[in-house]
Amino acid sequence: MTRNGIISDAFAAALIGEVPYETIFNLIKYIKKEKEYLPWQEAINGFSAVLKYFSTEPEAEYAEVPMLTFIYAHAK
Repeated sequence: MTRNGIISDAFAAALIGEVPYETIFNLIKYIKKEKEYLPWQEAINGFSAVLKYFSTEPEAEYAEVPMLTFIYAHAK
C-alpha cells in the first residue's frame, strides 16, 4: 500500500464512520512532513470531501479556515 492510498483510505473510512475523525487529525501531523505530490493531493481531496460532507453543519465554518490555512501554508 502506498502513502497516498493510506491517506485516501483514512479519509474514506472516517466519512463512513469506520474510524474516528481523530485519525484524520493525526494524519494532519504526518502530512506536513510529506514531500511527494500524490499524498498531498489525496489529503487535499480528503479535506475537501470532509468539508463538503459537513457543509450544512453550522460548525463547518470553524473547520474550513484552519484546514485551508494549513494546506496553503504547507503546500507552497
